[in-house]
Amino acid sequence: AAAEVSSAAAASQLPQTPEEWVSAVVAEMQQSRDVADARRRAARALEAFERCVDARHAERHARLEKENAVLKRAVAIQAQRLAEAREGAVKDKDELSRLRRTVEEHLAKLKQAQLSNYSLSVHLRRATDHQNYGGGGALGGPGAGGDHFGSGPSFGDHHHHHYNGGGSDVF
Repeated sequence: AAAEVSSAAAASQLPQTPEEWVSAVVAEMQQSRDVADARRRAARALEAFERCVDARHAERHARLEKENAVLKRAVAIQAQRLAEAREGAVKDKDELSRLRRTVEEHLAKLKQAQLSNYSLSVHLRRATDHQNYGGGGALGGPGAGGDHFGSGPSFGDHHHHHYNGGGSDVF
């Protein structure tokens, strides 16, 4: 444990900038007594520099690995959201197509109902007109018998329109 404390203390005392490293190496060389001592001091300085570089590299590598993991997770989340959005767009498109078909069907039914309503109103008007003006018969009034729609005044409409029950062909 004492070695760990002394190495941590030594690491905190190591130079941090290039200028500090140059100054530390020059100071070590100036204190050497001979060439052999200078070599030992240079070797220790280079080993300390290597440990410092390795430690910084390890810290940087760990930080980059962490950032990389965060980025990978973000990409996975975005890919999932994109897939969900695409799936939702397909569902929305399918729903829109279904709703359009439903609207078209209802519009066709509405048109058919309007045609039937118009046809029935024409027949009702004629029957009422014939009954009110002595045409009779169509609704059980006086003058029953014979062509119920052909007797009595027609007020300018001399064509006989008969409701065919389907409502698609009014006239």
